Order: sequence, then structure tokens, then C-alpha cells
Amino acid sequence: NNPTGDSLAEGAIAVRGADEFGQSVSLSEDKNGNTRLAAGSWKADGYNNLNANVQSGEVYLFTFADGASGQDFDDGALAAVIGTGYVNSYSGANPRGGKDIDFPTATYDYLGTDLALDYDSSLGEDGVHRLAVASRGDDGDGSGNNGAVFIFTFTDDDFSGGTHVASIGEDAIPELTVASSSDALTAGRVITG
Repeated sequence: NNPTGDSLAEGAIAVRGADEFGQSVSLSEDKNGNTRLAAGSWKADGYNNLNANVQSGEVYLFTFADGASGQDFDDGALAAVIGTGYVNSYSGANPRGGKDIDFPTATYDYLGTDLALDYDSSLGEDGVHRLAVASRGDDGDGSGNNGAVFIFTFTDDDFSGGTHVASIGEDAIPELTVASSSDALTAGRVITG
């Protein structure tokens, strides 16, 4: 079972030269010391080039089973993708177990321009991974490329249960817009600049 999928129809990712994959990266660890990696591809065009040549952006989330082995970046796997069109309804088996997040982006939003991945062991039973994702070209209310930061949380160390919990940007300044009141605790603090 290839975590990136065997074909685009099966959920494979297709990183192209102009996508600028890895322009932004952030590392974290899970409760057992296993490495977690978020990598931005801020000029990617959505699942299966859904937004052809519009550079809406994507974020790739990787897991590594290196805590027990003591070898950095051992047994890596693509666990989830955040971006336009990643709806988890691929033909055949879902290569990432339904963890992808279909996050609507528009032309030149550049989702994944910058990233911050954090693990907080004090939240939930086993801790919570939180991800802040910059989208430097986000239009907010449509008045043009003002930028935004989107906050996601996950229910386990393998990026299951990914949820967009908050946004900071044109439609949310000066206040943080929390997607639902139950997510307010896990949204935490974000410093932008």
C-alpha cells in the first residue's frame, strides 16, 4: 500500500517542479519521540491539478517511526494532505486512510507559504498536534491578497481527525475567528508577522 497512492485516481500526489515543495517545513515529535513533518508546497494546484496552474497551495503531513529505532526519519510515510480537492473518495483503497483534508483555496492563495507544527501533551488524553498554515495570497473578503493563517488540530499522532479550527486574516482581524466553540481551547496562541 503506497501512502502516496499508485495513480492520481487512487489519491497519489503529483509534486511538479514548479510547486516549490518543501519551501516551508516544520518538525515536531509525538508522545513517543517519533518525528512528525509538515511540508508546504505553496504553488501546488490542488488534487489532480484541480486548479490547473493557479498555485492555490497544499500541505503534506509525514510520520516517521524513529522514536524506538533511534534513527532519525526512519520508516517515513505520507499520512495526510491538506488542499483543494483532497476529498478522500479516491477509486480503490484510500492510500492515507481518510486523513486528507479538502480545504478550499483560490487562485494564488499560496497555502503552505509558511508552517508551524506543534505537539502539546497537556491537551486531550494523548496530547494534540496543532498546525498553523500561512496562506500569503488569501483574499479574505475578496479585496485582494491580504493573507491569512489557518489553524488545524488532529486527534492523534498520525494526523487523524484533522479539523480546521480557526482562521486569522482579513475576515477575522483583529479577532481570531474560531470555527466552533469546542475548538477554542486547542486553537491556542499564534503570533504572525
